[in-house]
Amino acid sequence: MFQRIVIGNLTNNFPNIDIGRKNNEKFHKIPFRKLIHRVTYKAEEEGISVELVDESYTSQKCSVCKVIKKSNRKYRGLYFCSV
Repeated sequence: MFQRIVIGNLTNNFPNIDIGRKNNEKFHKIPFRKLIHRVTYKAEEEGISVELVDESYTSQKCSVCKVIKKSNRKYRGLYFCSV
């Protein structure tokens, strides 16, 4: 069973994201804080903790040892820890 839910915290950089006119319109309509609140509320009812993490370097950071090393990411979805 799940122990923890990790959500990327976009609240600081959210207004600055530019992914093209049409995608910006769709993306900026998402009620992100409301979504986080609801996920947190439902998770806590089930005894699951919710953690907000900074999105910076998440594709280059090891989820276990937290080392940031770009060369450890072999391709999208595949990361090898060098430690």
